[in-house]
Amino acid sequence: MENQIRLTKTRETTWCGNGMGTDSAEWVIKGREHIAVLETNEWIARDDSITDGSRVIARACYKRDLIKKLNQMLQAGELS
Repeated sequence: MENQIRLTKTRETTWCGNGMGTDSAEWVIKGREHIAVLETNEWIARDDSITDGSRVIARACYKRDLIKKLNQMLQAGELS
C-alpha cells in the first residue's frame, strides 16, 4: 500500500519550563487541514470539523501506525 498521507507541521515542539517538560509538535494532513495529528499519551488524529461528539477519528501507539490507519481510512473513503 502506497502512503498517500502527507503531514504539514503547524506547531513546533515547545519547552514549557523546568518541571513541566515539553509540548509535542502538531501536524495536519495536507489537503485536509481540518484533521490534526498530535501526540498526547498516544498518537491521535482529531477532526476539527466535527462539532458534536468525539472528534478523535483514529489513535495508535506510534505515529507510523497512525499514518497507516489514516491511509486505510483514506482508501476506504472514510476521510472527508
